[in-house]
Amino acid sequence: MKTVVLITNIPTPYRVPLFGAVASMLESKGIRLHVVFCEKTYARRQFQLNPESFPFRYEIIHGGTRTNDSDPEKTQFLYSGLFSCLNRIRPDHIIVSGFSRASLYTLIWKLVTGTSFSIWSGTIPERGRKSGLLRRLSRKVLVRFTDNFIAYGSLAASYLESIGAPVDSIHVATNTVDTDFFQKQSALERNAIETGIKTTSEPIHFLFTGYLVQRKEPETILEAAQLLKERGVDFRITFVGDGPLKQELMDRVSTSQLNTHVSFAGYVQTDKLPTYLAQADVFLFQTGFDIWGLVLNEAMAAGLPAIASVHAGATPDLVVEGLTGFQIDYRNTVQLADCMAECINMGRDNLRKMGEKARLHLMNKASLTSSARGFVSAVPNHLFSSK
Repeated sequence: MKTVVLITNIPTPYRVPLFGAVASMLESKGIRLHVVFCEKTYARRQFQLNPESFPFRYEIIHGGTRTNDSDPEKTQFLYSGLFSCLNRIRPDHIIVSGFSRASLYTLIWKLVTGTSFSIWSGTIPERGRKSGLLRRLSRKVLVRFTDNFIAYGSLAASYLESIGAPVDSIHVATNTVDTDFFQKQSALERNAIETGIKTTSEPIHFLFTGYLVQRKEPETILEAAQLLKERGVDFRITFVGDGPLKQELMDRVSTSQLNTHVSFAGYVQTDKLPTYLAQADVFLFQTGFDIWGLVLNEAMAAGLPAIASVHAGATPDLVVEGLTGFQIDYRNTVQLADCMAECINMGRDNLRKMGEKARLHLMNKASLTSSARGFVSAVPNHLFSSK
């Protein structure tokens, strides 16, 4: 049986279902998927996983990390032992995540063995950041020798094209999560909550989920909340997540006397998120920059309309203005407050209708099946001929 190796950094709750879908689709075509993780986890990750339940073949090579003590988000994965792993498996094709040390090692492996490979990339241009010369040169070399590419979405595909990837070599596998899980579990939770249905007099409930770090710029939500409070508007906001800014944000809520409007739930494991999604009416997808933003997929699968940051790769692909949500720059806090007020004025019934459109759009565009097809389309056709 032919083997495709997929190389990435760590197993995560949102990747395991996707890799399972890819493995199942390849298996139906006579190809084995083998996922190679560099490490089991790293500094700031708090999720819990049971590797014995992974629906695909995998191994963790314990390839090492280098962490920036002042910013754990900047952890580098070293991939020591990757060559030995590839030499043992002898894959027929490799899919490697991102423009990383692993992709450079994969290029070397191709030059030595002739093995074809795909780069799976979500990279988009980052606001206000210019790439260094070494980074630009290494990416040009990688693009030249990579057989094809798998892009998270339209912005990632455009970026690949801008650095020289031929258009016909770019396959789109819309970045996603286990959409069925969030759809079904949120519906069950919502039905349980609404045995006595929320009354129309209850305040509209906004939800933010994510890592509370400066890059996310969550303080803009509190600035908008202050404006709404000054206008005499009633509302509720729940922050789900942990991070270095959590205490600062909580102190700010207390100082601004927003306690009756804003609460913090802390970090929540993936299997508990549907409870919070079911309690909400609108999702606040704020970030100063994200190459994608899978929390948006989770919320839309759960049937929530979103007020989504224009600085995330997911927003242009998933949020249809006025139909499935709203696209705004959260730094304009007046505009954010106005948008939140518009949602409040729409009322819960109309928000539910918009949320249902969001769910249908998400399930059509970014299901596990549609994403897996994008991966499979990048596998060379000749591998499918020998089962």
